[in-house]
Amino acid sequence: MKYIKILINLNRAIMVITLLLYTTFILGLYAQIILGAFQILTGIVLLFFIKNFSKENKNRLSIYWCLTIGYGLTWLTNLLDFLDSLWVVLLIILPLSIASYFTFILESIKKEI
Repeated sequence: MKYIKILINLNRAIMVITLLLYTTFILGLYAQIILGAFQILTGIVLLFFIKNFSKENKNRLSIYWCLTIGYGLTWLTNLLDFLDSLWVVLLIILPLSIASYFTFILESIKKEI
């Protein structure tokens, strides 16, 4: 469980750096890629400890994985080509919303352990 606290602190740092880099826009997009990869790996690690979490956090993790897989399928199906006018939503707002939700999950897990 000590490792989960380290992952939570790393997630906080990467999230803050990403938000700060969005002042330059392009660097924020690159930082968002790093944040997303880190959060997916952290999510995979959390799956190994899921039996130690409350039912509420288990449900939150399930919702996170549904959102993440749905977003990934959006990219695989090239839906962005059909929704050119919504590129800001699909490239910035939606991924940051998922990242914020995952950060909320991690903070609630930290309170639990």
